[in-house]
Amino acid sequence: DLSIVHTKVIINLEEALLRDISAGLKYGTSEKFGVLFSWTHYNINGKGSSLSTTIDAAKENRFVSVKYNKPDLFYKMQTLSTRSSYSKEKESSYDAEKMVLESVLWQKFGSKLQAGVGLCVEDSTTIDKIIQDEMEFNAIGIPIGIKFDTTDEYLNPQNGIRCQAMLTPYCGNSANITIFSGKASLYLPFKKNEFNNFCVLALYSKYGAIFRRKNKKIPRYKLFFAGGANSVRGYDYHKLGDFSDVDKTKEDDTTPVGKPLGGDTLFELGVEPRFRISETLGFVAFVEGGNVYNKEMENPLKKLLFGYGVGLRLFTSFAPIRVDIAFPMKIRKTNAGKKYDSSLNLYVSIGQAF
Repeated sequence: DLSIVHTKVIINLEEALLRDISAGLKYGTSEKFGVLFSWTHYNINGKGSSLSTTIDAAKENRFVSVKYNKPDLFYKMQTLSTRSSYSKEKESSYDAEKMVLESVLWQKFGSKLQAGVGLCVEDSTTIDKIIQDEMEFNAIGIPIGIKFDTTDEYLNPQNGIRCQAMLTPYCGNSANITIFSGKASLYLPFKKNEFNNFCVLALYSKYGAIFRRKNKKIPRYKLFFAGGANSVRGYDYHKLGDFSDVDKTKEDDTTPVGKPLGGDTLFELGVEPRFRISETLGFVAFVEGGNVYNKEMENPLKKLLFGYGVGLRLFTSFAPIRVDIAFPMKIRKTNAGKKYDSSLNLYVSIGQAF
């Protein structure tokens, strides 16, 4: 005689409040030391919401950001991302102090693709060291973005493709300007070693453009700059592109070589084979090229400057720590022979370069 016994089991589930704190250091020969700090409170009001704070502080540049994410705001697969930030930058070409409040509603289409639209308010004061002028920028922007990501990891991807693009038209006291930026990265595993880890061929390309009326003034920090730890590493921070004029009739050892102008157009590309030789150690080699251009929509393949280098990777439980040494293929000089570019650059940071 068979009998079936039903047992009622009740399980009470409650979302846990999770918090994490992370901190680190970064160094670049052209950027000096910096301190990184972040704090995140997950499920702060349930349903997967999160509140995070990020601080990036160096000797001359400081950045503080507070970000709040609210998933499933109106519909499932829909997330409201709100960010407020304050930054103070002291660059060779300008000093800028700015505050930004931005809110973007992202809609997912499956697990790989999402698109968003939002609103941002920006208020800044810039002292331009090239034209010796001060400019205030008070504007409202409408950021429109798209993201596509099939990678397996965020900080150390080994397979897949990652693309993102953002178009932001602004209106305000610098009306009729629109800024576009986009980046695509591809990660191809091509060998699996005895440590069960892939060797990876990583490639990336980046493009940016500013659309504005001819001779329309905008703050210099809104222009594109390139060179440094997360750009073309062979060249100093923000040192790609043209420089301001110097008095060529009086050049001597004390004459400055000029300040980077920035540009309306940016183009970069790079390739980096990544090899892992143990569970905790790896090395890379890389070649990167890029430039910024003063003319809107100038052919981005013109006047590319290339750099190359090698690096070590120390793999930890949270992210790889990287040490890179990079060299420029071409060292630019003034008419008097003074160098615009350093012979080598050293970088120490957290996470892959791209």
